[in-house]
Amino acid sequence: MNSKLSINARFLTQSLTGVQRYSIEVLNALDDLLQPGQAVAYCPKGAKMQVSWKNIHLEEYGQLKGNLWEQIELPRISKGTLLFSPSNNGPYIHNRQVATIHDANVFVSPRAYSLPFRLKYQLTYKRMSRIALYIFTDSQFSKSELIKFCDMAPENVEVIPLGREHFERVQPDPLALTKHNLGHKPYLLTVGSNSPHKNFRGLYEVIKTINPQDYEVVVVGGTFSKIFQQGETSNNIPTCVRRLGYVTDEELKALYQHATAFILPSKYEGFGFPVLEAMTCGCPVTCSNVASLPEVGGDAVLYFDPNIPGEMETKIRQIMSSEEMRSNLIERGKKQAMNFSWKNTALSVWKSLQTYL
Repeated sequence: MNSKLSINARFLTQSLTGVQRYSIEVLNALDDLLQPGQAVAYCPKGAKMQVSWKNIHLEEYGQLKGNLWEQIELPRISKGTLLFSPSNNGPYIHNRQVATIHDANVFVSPRAYSLPFRLKYQLTYKRMSRIALYIFTDSQFSKSELIKFCDMAPENVEVIPLGREHFERVQPDPLALTKHNLGHKPYLLTVGSNSPHKNFRGLYEVIKTINPQDYEVVVVGGTFSKIFQQGETSNNIPTCVRRLGYVTDEELKALYQHATAFILPSKYEGFGFPVLEAMTCGCPVTCSNVASLPEVGGDAVLYFDPNIPGEMETKIRQIMSSEEMRSNLIERGKKQAMNFSWKNTALSVWKSLQTYL
């Protein structure tokens, strides 16, 4: 099948994280804007994720997997077309390519990643900055970082914020709290991977100072192994902290809806999906005032400097103690979340892609 627009859908063979979430949602919305036969998405054989596009034709192609497929077979099958690579990656030899790069954290926090991963993405981002016709990114902050670290031309980088509708569609799991033995006490919620830039160590130290006898602190995300390797052990984590690991979207939505407040202590975020998800679910938010987070939270969030523990402590105490403040943040958060739409994301992406077709 020939098409003027090819799509790098290798992400369909990967596990779901924020990068894959973006790719699925933006293509789902883009599918509604296209005509039948206008685009074809290629992925290696053995896709893990299922999609039901009406106008984007999906083709599993080739014999290779992973990076080899992306660098060898994808350029071959998409030759002569405009290629859209939405997932932080793309082939090094395709000369008509538009790509999405979400942030520059592999340059800012290199120790957060394994050496092979770090080198791969540092090389990829710099290569994309040279060969891609255009780059999409999630925030003004990420744009400035990509210009700084990858020497990207400002006029070739477009900021297109992400959307919220994927979480509006999720039905909360009514048994989530029971499953995780929650609900006996009010709880504060935080969400993130085990990467050091998420600053869970800083949050834990503040929680020790607050010592909330009547609260639990619920952490959703990875195993925190990298933090432990840097000197954090289970003995250093406050007893009120409950680490749930990964949960389903249905469970997470229920956790947002029942939390007293959501806390994001990150020192670096290319966008800050959890802040948008929390606001969408009606959960009051207090978070860092750095990186892209003010672009997402606007005036609907209680901010603190993540490098000043006393300031984080003050804001957490405020949001815990004031029902009036929480109610105000919930209302402002719902209004702020309405500014973010996958439909608008796809409209902006499609408008830019059309200039190269």
